[in-house]
Amino acid sequence: MNKLTRFVTGENVEDEGSPILAMPESIIVFWAGGNLIGFAVLYTFANILSLGSTIFLMGPLNQLKKMFAETRIFATIVFLICLIMTLVSALAV
Repeated sequence: MNKLTRFVTGENVEDEGSPILAMPESIIVFWAGGNLIGFAVLYTFANILSLGSTIFLMGPLNQLKKMFAETRIFATIVFLICLIMTLVSALAV
């Protein structure tokens, strides 16, 4: 029986843990540690790396053309604003 079927049916005898159940634990660990600046910097860095991976796959000009296409311009602007505001809000604390 594969992992998804065991998880859905509740027959997960190996008790590996699931990402859904691990999310509250990671939130508790984050708030207990209180390192908001470190989290924000790493979160922003991870988003930039994920953007860089698509730039690597598609090429920089093609990526920018698709990001700023008429259908995606709003999402791109929101993404960039959120990226900047994450750093601003963390560093202002």
